[in-house]
Parts: sequence; C-alpha cells; structure tokens
Amino acid sequence: MSVYWELESFQEEVFDEEAPGTLGDLPLFVLSEGKIPEAVPDAGITLEDALAQRAVWDTLQDELTALSSKGQRTIAEGSGHVIQFEQPSIVIEKIVEMVKLIRQSDSG
Repeated sequence: MSVYWELESFQEEVFDEEAPGTLGDLPLFVLSEGKIPEAVPDAGITLEDALAQRAVWDTLQDELTALSSKGQRTIAEGSGHVIQFEQPSIVIEKIVEMVKLIRQSDSG
C-alpha cells in the first residue's frame, strides 16, 4: 500500500506548478539512486518510460537540493530506490557528516 501512495504523491509533485519555498542555509543532503533505469514489463513500464521517469526524478532531486544554500546531492551509483538497504554505508556516512555540520554550527 505504501508503494501506491508513493506513486500517487510522485505524480502530484510532477504536475505541481507551485514553486517550493527556500530552506535558507539549512544543511540538506539528498541521496539519489544511481542504478540505470530498466523496463518493468509486468508493470507496463517500457525502457523509454523508465528513462523518462528518471529524467523527471533527477530534475526534482536537483530542485530539492537547490532549496538550501548548503544542499548536497549524492548519487548512490550501486543502488536503486532503497539506498538504506542496498548501500547503507552511504546513508551512515551522510548522517555522520550531517551530525558534524550541526555540531560545528552549534559551537560556532
């Protein structure tokens, strides 16, 4: 059921014409899947569809990253959508990096 709602919200975001607000200088890390998109015939998704969806997703991820002057995007080259399962070391690395940034800003 959660996959259904994820796909529904994705469709809403794709067609949302309202520009998002800014996050100022709030540190923001965006982790993106890096595996090459593939067709999913059982779901009716052609390779062309998958590539088009990835292009939209990449644009949205770049826009999200740009919401903060301290935004950083990392592409997990060996992962699909569930980076936390496929490459947990990247997630851990970015969490540690975020904690360090927050501690630096609190002590500065």
